[in-house]
Amino acid sequence: MLRIDSMEAIVSVVEELGNMIKKEANLLIGVQKEVKKLHSKFKAIQAVLVKAGKKQLTDETIQDWLGKIKVVAYEVEDILDEWRTDALISQREKDDIGNQRKVCSQYSFFPCLCFKQVKFRHETGHRIREITKRLDEISKEKTDFRFNEDVKIEEVELMPKMKARETGSLIDESMIFGRDRVKEIIINELISDNNQEQKSVSVTSIVGMGGLGKTTLAQLVCNNESVKTHFNKKIIWVCVSDPFDVNKIATEVTESMGGSYPKNPNLNTLQHSLREVVGNMRFLLVLDDVWNEDKTLWEKLRVPLIGAAQGSKILITTRSRKAAEVMETTHFHDLEHLSHSDCWNLFKSIAFKGAEDEEFQELTEVGEEIVRRCKGLPLAVRAVGSLLGGRRKYGYWKHILDSRIWEWDDDILPALLLSYYSLPIHLKRCFSFSSLFPKDHKMKKDELVKLWMAHGLIESKKADIEVDLEEIGEMYFDDLLARSLFQDALEGWEGNINGCKMHDLVHDLATRVTDGDYCYMKNEDSPPINCHHVSFLLNRDVSSIPSPLCKATRLRTLLMLSNSMFQWGERSEIKAIPYSLFNHLGFLRALDVSNTSLESLPSSISKLKHLRYLNLSRSMVKELPESVTDLCNLQTLKLNYCRRLCMLPSGMSKLVQLRHLEIEGTYDLTFLPNGLGNLTTLRTLCKFPVSDENGGCKIGELKNLNLLRGGLRIGNLERVLNVNEGREAQLNKKSYLQTLYFNYKEKTDEEWRMLADGEMERMEGVFEGLGPLHSNLKKFEIQNYVGSKLSSWLEDFHSLTEVILVDCRKLRLLPSLGDLCSLKYLEIYRANEVKMVGDEFCGNGDGKGRVFPKLERLCFYQMENWEEWKLTDDEYGDQVMPSLKELEIAKCNKLKAIPDRLPSNLREVTVHCEQVTWMPCDALPLLEFLSLGGHVKVELSPFPALETLKISEASYETLPSDGWELLESLHTIQILDCPRLDFLPDGMRQLKSLRILTIIDCPELKQFPPLHYLTTLERFVISNCPLAKEQLEKEIEEDRCNVSHIVITIDGEWIQ
Repeated sequence: MLRIDSMEAIVSVVEELGNMIKKEANLLIGVQKEVKKLHSKFKAIQAVLVKAGKKQLTDETIQDWLGKIKVVAYEVEDILDEWRTDALISQREKDDIGNQRKVCSQYSFFPCLCFKQVKFRHETGHRIREITKRLDEISKEKTDFRFNEDVKIEEVELMPKMKARETGSLIDESMIFGRDRVKEIIINELISDNNQEQKSVSVTSIVGMGGLGKTTLAQLVCNNESVKTHFNKKIIWVCVSDPFDVNKIATEVTESMGGSYPKNPNLNTLQHSLREVVGNMRFLLVLDDVWNEDKTLWEKLRVPLIGAAQGSKILITTRSRKAAEVMETTHFHDLEHLSHSDCWNLFKSIAFKGAEDEEFQELTEVGEEIVRRCKGLPLAVRAVGSLLGGRRKYGYWKHILDSRIWEWDDDILPALLLSYYSLPIHLKRCFSFSSLFPKDHKMKKDELVKLWMAHGLIESKKADIEVDLEEIGEMYFDDLLARSLFQDALEGWEGNINGCKMHDLVHDLATRVTDGDYCYMKNEDSPPINCHHVSFLLNRDVSSIPSPLCKATRLRTLLMLSNSMFQWGERSEIKAIPYSLFNHLGFLRALDVSNTSLESLPSSISKLKHLRYLNLSRSMVKELPESVTDLCNLQTLKLNYCRRLCMLPSGMSKLVQLRHLEIEGTYDLTFLPNGLGNLTTLRTLCKFPVSDENGGCKIGELKNLNLLRGGLRIGNLERVLNVNEGREAQLNKKSYLQTLYFNYKEKTDEEWRMLADGEMERMEGVFEGLGPLHSNLKKFEIQNYVGSKLSSWLEDFHSLTEVILVDCRKLRLLPSLGDLCSLKYLEIYRANEVKMVGDEFCGNGDGKGRVFPKLERLCFYQMENWEEWKLTDDEYGDQVMPSLKELEIAKCNKLKAIPDRLPSNLREVTVHCEQVTWMPCDALPLLEFLSLGGHVKVELSPFPALETLKISEASYETLPSDGWELLESLHTIQILDCPRLDFLPDGMRQLKSLRILTIIDCPELKQFPPLHYLTTLERFVISNCPLAKEQLEKEIEEDRCNVSHIVITIDGEWIQ
């Protein structure tokens, strides 16, 4: 076993001791001499550990020696943390004494307090002396290894310092070499309909060893336009891994196909659900990373797939040819190692990106030799390319080429080990931590960073007000991603990277270098005695905390991870934590018991005085014990979607280290205890309900929370009394907030009608006092505002990209938002007093004559009294909304017309109204999606790019008879819930690209164009249309040969 992580532990202790001596001398009264001596001992050992790092690969004695050092280093970290914690507690007690001076003389408290501090220092000094003696004994052993004692710590370069790369944090996954031929073969197999086998679903397998790029090749195939078109984008990707969980696969496929699964699923019900959905449409199912060699398990999945729609295919990736044979593979593809030239091209695209020609030439020879050492494995080439691209110096590359690691005969790729060795100390520790998660686990960036922070893995000496620990942690994550040690980046809603996975081989590396320090356990396994970090995988039937944990007294991390089979709202059966458990886990820094049925926490939680991270999300807790507020080190408290949570402890203000209070989805939590404004280190607080009760938070508690990041929802704003109280929040100082929500109490229709003018005026004043907001704000949403106008300061935020107004039912004039030069998304719901939208809405433009210059989406919904929309006039012309891509107008039933001339960049238009007439003067050349409903009168104009036409909840008796020939690209028509629709016009015969026709809930429909005239049609779905069903069945019976190419489904039953 490797003990590569011993150096990180030593360096961490050296830095902590050094910082304590320099910056926290006031804490060392009574033990300063012992701490300095201990610091000196660790520095002496650190100076020779580089030599140990080189020899440890083959010397088991040195590995054992390093293990002893690591144990001592952990104990020192625990002592130092206890020391700081005691200082925090002492300060809190002093503050409490100060607060009680009016009641009792302070002198009665201080003798006891001083005695406690002296006693603690005496005990700590004794422990440090004992550790120093142990370290002396361990240090003497290093003479047996003949290390160079003359190395000065300042001269030791533990790893090459990587030059900051000029590329982004991601390596371009599209840079794939040497797979073009096999890719084209697989694509042809998948889109070919020449299926002569009796099976309805054929299986294509990509087989090869780890690191060859099987998954990447499968992704490349799935992203091919021909494949996406052939399967109509119905491509289902399931990461299978080990074990082969039939229930999980069946559930994911059923969901992806738009089906539903039973509430309490079992194999039988899931099989029936799967069988129902797979016959409706052609699909491609990708089963990635298959290990199963048990034919009976495959049969359980294969049986419900027998009735799959014709042309459906399965693509699997696996390391085992036997696994591929068990799955009755039709087409095998044994993936070969890349040729040297392909590996070299891949390496160049990574390592030489942006390099000068001379630099390229100088490094070519040594670079090619290094690539040969990668033995044709793309994963290894990527890893070493990422490593060397950060430092393009001949000497360093030659040093890598000559490394003995290439000679190491083990199952860990040398190139990956080199990448690990090249990491700075802080990244090595963060990388090692990721071994806690099982293979194929989706690691969330946000959670990883907070866990790293809980263990002090983020270099705090670089953090200040401008650059937070969290931001530094995100840089660490991005760095590991750039070095190819994290892979398969996961994107969030806005395109930001919010997570990743690890390749199996990289996970093996992370597990090996930690040598049992980080343990991913199953069932009732006992963690190794020296294990400090443990994770368990929860199943639904797990009902108690594993009892062996009581023996792991040095444990720092305990994560109860959710099984990937858990559906939203599902959780394990763990309902309680034994009171005594926390007595055994006194060194715990991170505890995750999320997704459990836990109803309460034992008050013994206060024993975890080192705890910094506590996750109870999606549990059943109703309230937290008051003893939680004794966790003076707590940084992160996650209570997301604890739907029964109704109360937080009254002493929350004591958690002065708290940075993240996550309470998203806690719908019953409508009250926050006062004093929250004292938590000035808070970065995350997603909601702030204003209180009018004693003991609750007033709006002024927000005054000093100026480090809040992300989003903040301020609720119950009707409880703010006046403009001056609104100003107390000082929202203009919240420079890190990106999103802000103003919420007022929801009202019934009767309450809206009875609203007094005085209340409207008061709320207008409060709104005025809450502003202006900080100019960095990106998104602003207002709900249930009762004023007739909005403050003019709303028109001055040129960084705003999104504005949403919901239920501002007394608003008479829309604000002049056309001046907001960054605004991309604007949605307005139920502004019922607005009758006209015109010049006042557009404002004066951006100074260049453009109005709403960047607006991409505009939505008006249920504007009951809106009658007129004036979009353009001669002054603005084509300069109004030049970037608009999506327009939605729904349930605005008094609106008579929409402008004849709409912005030409529109891609999607939805109009569902009762009186609207739309006669476009100009073609919309880029329009791809058109949805009509209600009784919209529309003329089919030349829409050359239109692909999808949707008609729903409409009162038409027929559709336009002319203009269908102008819709050259239309391939999908959906007609849903049109109770009066009588027939479809024969003009639809002129559609030359139509592939999919869906008609549902049109009971009066009795006539549509004969299917044999729709020569390009591939799929016809009809449901709850009894009259049309008769015509269809008759046509199939009389003209089957001419419609045999069409997949037809009637009332959910696959006909052909």
